[in-house]
Amino acid sequence: MSMTALLKGAEAYLKSQTGDIRELRFGVMPDGKPDPKMGKWYCSIYPIGKTQVPTRNDGAKKAERFTFACSLTVKFNAPRDRQGAAITMDDIGIMDIAERFENYVHGSYDLITQSTAFLDDPASGPFAEPMVWSGTSYSLKDSSWVWSTIETTAPIIYVADMRFFGGLRVRPIR
Repeated sequence: MSMTALLKGAEAYLKSQTGDIRELRFGVMPDGKPDPKMGKWYCSIYPIGKTQVPTRNDGAKKAERFTFACSLTVKFNAPRDRQGAAITMDDIGIMDIAERFENYVHGSYDLITQSTAFLDDPASGPFAEPMVWSGTSYSLKDSSWVWSTIETTAPIIYVADMRFFGGLRVRPIR
């Protein structure tokens, strides 16, 4: 429940921050792959895991830290020649948009507030600390990343995978 609330809150928050990026869609996914009907841009928000944090009390509370990732995928058509191969991630703008996402999520109490609103019982223990950006990796993917099996007509696909950890939630044990 906590992880689902955090992912839904992240999705709502990022949507509210990126309205100026045309053709960008979002979804909470089981992994970093985009929805098969993604369009040009897609941000998959997906769980990585959670860890228990020791508490300094009688054991009546449970503290957890959550980790999630956002995979920003851009799909575009380019000629299958030297000109097409010369198109870089920087030319497409994925690196700039990924940096914006990193800045939006890192340390954002607004994201944590929105995530708390998605909890079944927010009064039982809201999220107390924001997410911290822990790194971004960039890659070129093949057509299977966007659920396509036709290699000859597949578009060029770049992905920026951003990781965030933190999201502390302390709640009573029932």
